[in-house]
Amino acid sequence: MKTISKRYAISIISFTFATICLFSQQVNTMYFMDNNPYRNKLNASFQPLSNVYIGFPIVGYSQYGLGNNALSLTDIFNLDGSIKDFVSMLKKSNQLRTDIDLNLFSLGFRTGKSYWNLTANQRFDFQASASKSLIDAATNGTTDKSYAGFDLNIFTEAGLGYSRKFGEKFQAGLKLKMLVGEANMSLQSNSFYFKNASNKIDLNNEGFLRTSSPLKINGLEVPDIPALSDFVKPSGIGAAVDLGVSYEVIKNLNLSAALNDLGSIKWTNNAKTYIYSFSANQLPADAQGLDSVANYSSNFYTLDSTQVAYSNSLMPKLNIGVEYGFFENKISLGLLSRSSFYKKSIYNELTASLNLKPLSWFDLSGSYSFLNGRSSNIGAGMGLRLGMLYMFATADYIPLNFKDKISSPDLGNIPAINTSSVNLALGFSFVFGNKQDKDKDGVSNGRDKCPDTPHGVIVDKKGCPLDTDGDGIPDYLDKCPDTPKEAYNNIDADGCPIDSDGDGVFDYADKCPETVPAAYGKVDENGCPLDTDKDSIADYLDKCADTPAGVAVDSLGCPLDEDKDNVPDYLDKCPGTPLAALGLVDENGCPLDSDADGVADYLDLCPNTIAEARANVDKNGCPKDTDQDGVADYLDKCPDTPIEAKGTVDEKGCPRDTDGDGVLDYLDNCPRLAGVASNRGCPEIKKEIRQLFQKALQGIQFETGKSTIKPVSFKILNDVAKVLSENPTYLIEIQGHTDNVGKKDANQILSDNRAKAVREYLINKGIDAKRMTANGYGDTRPVLPNTTKANKAKNRRVEFVVSFEEVKIVTEE
Repeated sequence: MKTISKRYAISIISFTFATICLFSQQVNTMYFMDNNPYRNKLNASFQPLSNVYIGFPIVGYSQYGLGNNALSLTDIFNLDGSIKDFVSMLKKSNQLRTDIDLNLFSLGFRTGKSYWNLTANQRFDFQASASKSLIDAATNGTTDKSYAGFDLNIFTEAGLGYSRKFGEKFQAGLKLKMLVGEANMSLQSNSFYFKNASNKIDLNNEGFLRTSSPLKINGLEVPDIPALSDFVKPSGIGAAVDLGVSYEVIKNLNLSAALNDLGSIKWTNNAKTYIYSFSANQLPADAQGLDSVANYSSNFYTLDSTQVAYSNSLMPKLNIGVEYGFFENKISLGLLSRSSFYKKSIYNELTASLNLKPLSWFDLSGSYSFLNGRSSNIGAGMGLRLGMLYMFATADYIPLNFKDKISSPDLGNIPAINTSSVNLALGFSFVFGNKQDKDKDGVSNGRDKCPDTPHGVIVDKKGCPLDTDGDGIPDYLDKCPDTPKEAYNNIDADGCPIDSDGDGVFDYADKCPETVPAAYGKVDENGCPLDTDKDSIADYLDKCADTPAGVAVDSLGCPLDEDKDNVPDYLDKCPGTPLAALGLVDENGCPLDSDADGVADYLDLCPNTIAEARANVDKNGCPKDTDQDGVADYLDKCPDTPIEAKGTVDEKGCPRDTDGDGVLDYLDNCPRLAGVASNRGCPEIKKEIRQLFQKALQGIQFETGKSTIKPVSFKILNDVAKVLSENPTYLIEIQGHTDNVGKKDANQILSDNRAKAVREYLINKGIDAKRMTANGYGDTRPVLPNTTKANKAKNRRVEFVVSFEEVKIVTEE
């Protein structure tokens, strides 16, 4: 056997990793190519521009995908033959995939707002995975708990698709697919243990293998070649569905979403499941060839098989796209998110796209995909229609980052290409008709009688804006879409019947076309001002809209009220009521007399006279008080009280005697202190007290020019204090007086100080200060003319004034 160099072997292994595409099954760049009839494979709601398209086997549509998630071609050819370097570039979990999608037949056609398509495709899907630790065993000779596996599906897909446009913005689509399986093989190898030491190998592994195909596989035996009829017989049957929606949010901004390949295949033909385990220790490391290894290992593995049908799912994909167009959608920017679901994992890819659509028969698209952290995932696509022939080519992951060529001893000079995937689709089909629609109204240009209809406007079958009410104003401009025929010649630019006088009744029905603004809201169905009470005054002028029939009214529509008492004449029983009674009349228009005293309220100053007094009131309606003592006659028990007693009568109108001394208050100088009539109701001073005060008049003396009381006066003052103490009803004023010798101001001060000195002396003797006041009067109150020395001596004095009797005490210096 010819030996292959280690470097060349590593390159082959690496190339295997680098040429299997990770989860492609679609070319992202094609998503935003409007002309391509096959883009409904990516979203079932998309409708081709052509009215009919036919795709023939293979040439109609072919899609190929190759790639991995670990190595680019540059990585491979930069290897120097070291397995260790190769393993260092791998991921912890390495995913590998290839897929092929070949058109067998496709037919699509439009019916109104709907689009149907019939398709048949041959599909080949292969995906594999392996842990980095398993491959690393080639370097360090040991691995533990590694895993590897693959899934292979070969099946034919037959589909019926339908999409429909709802309104002008929303489209939805559905594709039902029947799956006819030709072959399936799935391997899952778990708990892989490998150790290579001292030229001896320890190997432990367990897993399962599922297979269904025309081949009758029996363990490790080489299967027989099946008959041709066995290849015709399906190995499995399944079903799947594609779902899609798209929505135009605003003009030229579209959102779309699709869920594809949601389904599974049940495998029945020659369906077997093998469960194996392998456990061998101390195998010779120099065993060569399959037969030698089998001789050593045949005693160390077990293989159990069951023949039973099983199912496996397709790999669903979720596409979410957004696209915004510029310059009448000649240029657009698109963003596509693709999520692939595989074995409880989600793999995401984001593609940004620039799309050029300068002509109806040509479009061009460039894209950039964010995948696996690579920076050179460029995509491009082009579509071209020549008559009935449409051809296209699209690709993702185009290698644009070329480096200098790498020289390989085994492969020669090769380009250094920084890409890990290749994914392309191409084909050509026959297309008929074209849904070229310049104004995007759903009517193709050839049939459109109104080719410049604004975007989003609902049109008729000729492409012209609908005019439902036939008034000559299209519905999208018509703010009154139900205008009657009678108004056709009398509408405004908004399609609404004109209302010249603004009364809410259109001119075509208005019998009073010149209604004033004040009447707005108060017109009848003929546009004439209402007169609800039929008083010949229109409601908008009528301040009394409920006037009874036949009643005479004024210019405001209110019943006449000649006396202005707010009771209309037709109800007024007192039509001559004076203006002074305004607001004080009853419902009959007569002046009110609330207290029924015979005096109308508007004249009555006492409107609440009680019943007992009603017969005895004056012209003002108030109860009479003949003696004017403040007690009305109907309550007065003393109706002839003299005028002097006014203010001193009780509630019965009789003069009061507050102190009960028999002297009425209005005659009593001491109304709150019982006295005698001879002293006008004040208490009489006893004889001995009078004698004491007389003696005191001659005994109070002061130092000359001073307010100092001489000791000789103390005896008299003590007697006065005793009298005041024994007669607590006495209230006195102590007055100081001088002659006219000296200045007036000095005399005033001296008299005041002497009066206060006497008051202080008596206070010190226990007399309540509140019973006494002290005031100086200077020379303002002489008792005799100040013409002689004797007279002047009389004028220099201190007087005690009792509240009910005045006692004068003259003192000499």
